[in-house]
Amino acid sequence: AGTTRLGALQHTDGGFGWWPTDASNPAMTALVVQSLSRLVELDPGQGGAVAMRDRASAWLRRWWQKTRPKQGIADAALEANVLLALSMTKGLAAKVLEDAIARSRPGFEAPLTRALLLTAAVRSNAALQADALRTALVATATQQGDEAWWGTPAPRESDARPAPTRWQDDPIEATAQVLHALVVSGERDKALLDRVVNWLVRQRVAGDRWRSTRDTAACVRALAAHARYVGTAFEGQVVDVALGDKPLGSITLDRQSMFGRDEPLPLSADVLVPGATLSVHLVSRGSPVTASVVVRYIEEGAGIRAASNGLEITRRYWQLVEEKQNGSITYRREQLTETVESGALVECELVVKSPDAREYVMVRDPHIAGFEPLRAIGREVPGRVPVATAHLERYDDETLFFVTKLAPGTSVFRHLMRATHVGQYTALPAQAELMYFPDLRGNGNGHPFEVRAAAEGGAR
Repeated sequence: AGTTRLGALQHTDGGFGWWPTDASNPAMTALVVQSLSRLVELDPGQGGAVAMRDRASAWLRRWWQKTRPKQGIADAALEANVLLALSMTKGLAAKVLEDAIARSRPGFEAPLTRALLLTAAVRSNAALQADALRTALVATATQQGDEAWWGTPAPRESDARPAPTRWQDDPIEATAQVLHALVVSGERDKALLDRVVNWLVRQRVAGDRWRSTRDTAACVRALAAHARYVGTAFEGQVVDVALGDKPLGSITLDRQSMFGRDEPLPLSADVLVPGATLSVHLVSRGSPVTASVVVRYIEEGAGIRAASNGLEITRRYWQLVEEKQNGSITYRREQLTETVESGALVECELVVKSPDAREYVMVRDPHIAGFEPLRAIGREVPGRVPVATAHLERYDDETLFFVTKLAPGTSVFRHLMRATHVGQYTALPAQAELMYFPDLRGNGNGHPFEVRAAAEGGAR
């Protein structure tokens, strides 16, 4: 199914972008080439995947050969990622990789770049370069206590340093890529590798994932490589669980409990008192075990309020009132607040403000339950400002806009709905966030909305 989906997204030139209709992009194409190469290694009979990968690899090679001699590739991590993709198709000679590493341009010393180049060197049998890169990575690890990592971790709330907003600057992905590269290159400093695993595991959000799908994919791949290297000895172990000093029983680790089974623990009202500290203890009777404890709750109170962390979003509703003038039909916009008649044509307008240019932004507008989405009305509405260029996906419950590059300042997005069901509803907040760094985000207000029965001859 995944291969079929990628086949539908591949461009006529062989490359990949975010969507079937945008320009081919080296970062996206490299990602697909790497993924298809792993698939083919697992199952050489995937003929369709081989053909798709080879077309994408050819586009990537053309892009690299054309771009590098002209102005050079300013983004060292991107170039390293492209070289890694080409090495996985056996289309990168060791001499080419050696020349790229020897140039040592600014950025090539960054941990993420070195990790990608190290993996490419291993695949290209460039032994001298692999040894030098592995030595440099081990020497530049930050080690504190039982943890080790590469890059600058995201700041604490009290820290004035900006959080990373590009994959090239992400310490979680960098550390995961380094861990994977060290394992596949034969690094045998088990104590260092264990400290790296400790740091990665402690960066999780909500216990079972990292900050984004990209982070999570990189970490799963690196930790899987590490598990293959050290072996696993968890099956059959017993973990005792307690809440404070109250024993709650034990869990025997088997393949089912290790990979996909939660152990829910309802907490009684006498435990959930204001200011109380809930201390969950897990004690393994065998080897050390990494565990996650997640508290899930529903908060009662006022509606969701607007918040901004790098992106600001507001939403307005306009009723489009049909008018006939000189035999032609136009629409007049009337701003709505919290009430509209059934049958009314409503335009949702989302205004996103960003102080800086951003990459890979998602804007989400949940639909009000009493409305149905519409594709178009076939006529222009006078008096509207232009909208931002975006890929739009429309579902029954929400409309999504995806922007590859969001310009600084104000961007406007619009979609259409029709009020269909009489009743009182809650409009959930519109949201904007970076796809790969969802901590940089913003949401609007939630508010009530009413659809009342249309008067005779009312809204259409």
